[in-house]
Amino acid sequence: MKLRDEHGLGQSNCNVVVVVVVVVVVVVVVVVVVVVVVVVVFVLLLIIIILVVLVVVVVVVVVVVVVVAVVVVLS
Repeated sequence: MKLRDEHGLGQSNCNVVVVVVVVVVVVVVVVVVVVVVVVVVFVLLLIIIILVVLVVVVVVVVVVVVVVAVVVVLS
């Protein structure tokens, strides 16, 4: 009986270790996924902001060039 009890305790300790390892792995995976998603969203937002700024700059440059050309032609 004593051997069985010790074996039972060992088994239960082993189960606890397995559960702890599984929980830690799941938590790490969730954290990694969340970090990756946040980084991807941040990078996408940066790309969108850069594209918008580039479009605005191009539009402003085109408008300025057109206005200058019209003024030069009219004068």
